[in-house]
Amino acid sequence: MFEELKDKVAVITGSAGGIGREISQKLANFNVVVVGIDNDKKRGLETKEIVEAGGHAAYYEPVDLSDESDIKRVFEIIQKNIGPVDILVNSAGVCRPMPFMKTTKEIWDKTIEINLTGAFLCIQQVINGMVERGYGKVVNISSRSGMIGSKGFASYSASKFGEIGLTQSVANEFAKNHINVNAICPGIVFTPMWEKQLDDYISLKGYNPDDMQAELVRKIPMDRLQTEEDIANAVLFLVSDMSKNITGQALMVTGGY
Repeated sequence: MFEELKDKVAVITGSAGGIGREISQKLANFNVVVVGIDNDKKRGLETKEIVEAGGHAAYYEPVDLSDESDIKRVFEIIQKNIGPVDILVNSAGVCRPMPFMKTTKEIWDKTIEINLTGAFLCIQQVINGMVERGYGKVVNISSRSGMIGSKGFASYSASKFGEIGLTQSVANEFAKNHINVNAICPGIVFTPMWEKQLDDYISLKGYNPDDMQAELVRKIPMDRLQTEEDIANAVLFLVSDMSKNITGQALMVTGGY
């Protein structure tokens, strides 16, 4: 199964994160050549080493996704030294939950820069090559917050709603070139990013820290939080031939929440 993925080159942004790391491992298990890009060099290299320990090809390049020139630099290195990019997964993201009137322009700008503008710039770096080859898969990791806005997530929701709009627009424009562009909208996944925002989230929502996870699970019809593997499985489906007639979609992976 998924033999068509053998030796394809996939760039995963945010490869140092929990979801990015799981996606890297999942694709590598099906003989995809994985290239992780992230600003966290320590964890980015750890992801590379984990994938290599499984006997698979993996690379890592540091990048600042808020810097257009750095993004161009990294993709030039990848395409020169590794090969044309067949698959792009925009998994990098930042989030600072806080009341709307406490959200500074600095926080707003940084969130939009990484979550939305970074995805836009990365797609621009690979799309021409995909057009030339008549093949390409782009998956943007948006969020349930990109479908349903909620209290305290103004900048994050705006970036993730924007990512879905970006997905739909690029999908429509390049469908004739046999390029599939889709988004995945995870629900709650406890990742390193979640751990960083936990105190802010608890304060914002008024949860008792000891009861928070149980409160979150109670909202989910399938009665469990999502895992990194749930998201990676959805990515695998969307980059495989099983989804070759699916484009411009935003797939909710939320357990029904």
